[in-house]
Amino acid sequence: MDRRGAALDPRGRVDLPPPHHDIYSIEDLAQLIYDLKNANPAARIHVKLVAEVGVGTVAAGVSKAHADVVLISGHDGGTGAAPLTSLKHAGAPWELGLAETQQTLLLNGLRDRIVVQVDGQLKTGRDVMIAALLGAEEFGFATAPLVVSGCVMMRVCHLDTCPVGVATQNPILRQRFTGRPEFVENFSCLSLRKSVNTWHSWVSGPSTRPSVRSVRWTPPWRARTGKRTNST
Repeated sequence: MDRRGAALDPRGRVDLPPPHHDIYSIEDLAQLIYDLKNANPAARIHVKLVAEVGVGTVAAGVSKAHADVVLISGHDGGTGAAPLTSLKHAGAPWELGLAETQQTLLLNGLRDRIVVQVDGQLKTGRDVMIAALLGAEEFGFATAPLVVSGCVMMRVCHLDTCPVGVATQNPILRQRFTGRPEFVENFSCLSLRKSVNTWHSWVSGPSTRPSVRSVRWTPPWRARTGKRTNST
């Protein structure tokens, strides 16, 4: 994070995510989403929720607040600027939060009003397929592409002393960065190939075929048009 570009005190403490003292209810969130869409009608408004017990109810409120995307974030993920308590002692596995969100939206007839995204240490194409079966339509990768780019997971992002120049504003340390866009591109292509191979392996034999018992699933292209489809 560049403190100068963000107009922050270089000696002050910065926590990520920051506390939102203007949001204490779904009505407050709906007002913020309304203001953001008026400020930029072309913006795609995302609301990020940590996976926990009851996240489905909150996701239903987010859908009623007319957000475009609800992001379910698992407990495994985290950024270098987050407090240690948030990294180690917050949230539940994204699988549980995603499953609850999917079922709650379906039961309340809200699934076709919003796109569901998930993140939190997604690393392989198999993780993508599991998330898709649980109801996700979009998938967030952060740690894995960071490692591909050269991150050695020193956990000193907040100290501005990253030894490989990934998370630092120090010009001397930044010269050590050796990452290239092709590294992330190759990782993305391999993850996609793994997703396809995983799906083929699942559907090729009845003994390994996954069982999906959602009442109704809405593909992303129908979610954007408002049309519903029934599936078993």
